[in-house]
Amino acid sequence: MQVNYTRRINRPWTRALNPFTDISDPLNIRFGNPNLRPELINSFELSHLWYGKATSLTSTAFYRATTDNVTRYRRLRDDGVTEQTYLNLARSYSYGMEFVVNQDITSWWKANGNFSYYIATIKGDPGVPDVLTQTNRSWTARVNSNMTIAKGFDSQVSVNYRSPFIIPQGEIQSFFNVDVGVKKEVLKGRGAISLRVSDIFNTLRFRINTYGEGFTSYTEAKRESRIAFIGFTYRFGKQIQQLQREREQRDDEGMDDF
Repeated sequence: MQVNYTRRINRPWTRALNPFTDISDPLNIRFGNPNLRPELINSFELSHLWYGKATSLTSTAFYRATTDNVTRYRRLRDDGVTEQTYLNLARSYSYGMEFVVNQDITSWWKANGNFSYYIATIKGDPGVPDVLTQTNRSWTARVNSNMTIAKGFDSQVSVNYRSPFIIPQGEIQSFFNVDVGVKKEVLKGRGAISLRVSDIFNTLRFRINTYGEGFTSYTEAKRESRIAFIGFTYRFGKQIQQLQREREQRDDEGMDDF
């Protein structure tokens, strides 16, 4: 059993702080807010760990509270143009359960996955009518499959899903993607060539429903996500494990002097 408490600070990212106005879409202008405060997150967790012969399971109950949430905020002007900026608008709370499983299916096939189910509540700023208090239930899932196809030749498939979840002015709909990668050791194990393709089915897209005083907005964004990466790594010097063994051997020899 484990009990854990963490306090984390999330500082605003560059785009949220940038005060210059983006007018690439004259009907929907955007600008940042250099006066943003950082988010503060307090997290409480109670975990149970179980280890079997080929399986390990971690189950966690958690509660997280965030203050000064950095939030995208959109409003409709009298001339019909919408403005989007970033404000410290809300507080949020979430609690739920998370499960992490590691499974050795065979000697050459291993898998791991995690599943999280939680209830989230966003409490808006009373001075901003567009940001209301709302609650919803959401879940996320991730599965990784690792196979050793042949000696020194490994493959990995990763599947990710996130259900719809709320934001202060609306909801972000579910999204899903699959990544695939292979790695081949070369040069007697000192080097490796890898190939990875992200979002192989080209499904990753973000669909956002936004509501405000006098308007309803639907946004669909599709980034370039189906990308292939080729890499080569080479290990110089001695392996870390070998250095550790030599250090332990020296320590043991030193003990013989006493």
